[in-house]
Amino acid sequence: MFIESHERSNYYCYLQSVEGRQMLDEVDQLNYRNYIKGFEGEKKFETMLSKCGGIKLWDVALRTPALSQYDFLVIYNHTLFHFEVKNFSGQYRILNNQFVSDSDYVHHDVLSQLNRAHYNLTKFLVKHGIDFKVVSKIIFINDGFTLIGGVEHQDIVTSSSVEKIGHYFDDAYIPDITEKKLGDLLVSKHEGKNIFERIYYYDFSKMKKGMRCPDCRKIGIEDH
Repeated sequence: MFIESHERSNYYCYLQSVEGRQMLDEVDQLNYRNYIKGFEGEKKFETMLSKCGGIKLWDVALRTPALSQYDFLVIYNHTLFHFEVKNFSGQYRILNNQFVSDSDYVHHDVLSQLNRAHYNLTKFLVKHGIDFKVVSKIIFINDGFTLIGGVEHQDIVTSSSVEKIGHYFDDAYIPDITEKKLGDLLVSKHEGKNIFERIYYYDFSKMKKGMRCPDCRKIGIEDH
């Protein structure tokens, strides 16, 4: 069961409304594109986890005292599993612990972000007197993602192995009272508001008018 699920922030709700009605500035366009791609990957993983046992949380931010964001947390068999989902596509290679695309774009924080979040999550459990093991993994959810040279890092899971994660969590598993308390604690400590998000409001009079198709999201459909 999911006791916490992702909620789109006001910032991204606004960008989703404006997109297609007016040209977004470069920063908003980049943020929106990355958000949508990331959300699609996380939604795919959430669909798989929904069939699994354990106590599950999607999109949790904890202060320890630094603020760390966790895509998915699963409480199962007195272990807290942390899954960071990446929706990369194309060919990549690992160079000095950095992920480098075939077009030489470098993702600096993939492994360091996982390690930092893992460390902070361990501190969080110690602070609250919870003796659970912490396991952290990076999930490359996109079938179009290829890692040149294969996967050697123990914390990396590619799309071909994601189903194995689903099989690990028995759907008949019944959490005990300690696991339920940890789930409630994580929900109570979740900081949902991002203080760094600032909305730049676009001129409403310059926006393209008309109804938006709920499927393709194009604007200008007519009601017959």
